[in-house]
Amino acid sequence: MNKKQFILACVTIFLFPLFCYSQEPELKNVTDSQGNTYMVDETGAVYTEGIPKPGLQPASVENLAYYFNESLMLEINGYLDEAFKIYQEILSLPGVDDSVKTALRLRITRLYEVKDSQELLKKYFDIKELGDGSLEINPRSNPESK
Repeated sequence: MNKKQFILACVTIFLFPLFCYSQEPELKNVTDSQGNTYMVDETGAVYTEGIPKPGLQPASVENLAYYFNESLMLEINGYLDEAFKIYQEILSLPGVDDSVKTALRLRITRLYEVKDSQELLKKYFDIKELGDGSLEINPRSNPESK
């Protein structure tokens, strides 16, 4: 190995890792009061898996960040039945901030426009089409009765 190759090797070994530094957030594991486990970054952003979990407890106001994020991730991953069930639970909770309810109703409205999801949405929500093109969306108290 000549001097030039040696210097290049040293630069590669010692400096290359500095150029590969990732801006990924540092995540820490969290377990909430209902036993849900997920990750949170330094800004408080919640990261969930979006995989159905048998025996998942009903959504709660106390752990709303987890349930809101998990429901969106379930939807993204194609688990619509599970996602809509959590949307229904969140909208049924007393004490949930109106901005959360508005965000979910807007999401449901967009999904309702996709004809394939209308029947499944009707399993969890009473949906009334209003004359101005908007929807009135209310959670069903018993999702199994349609």
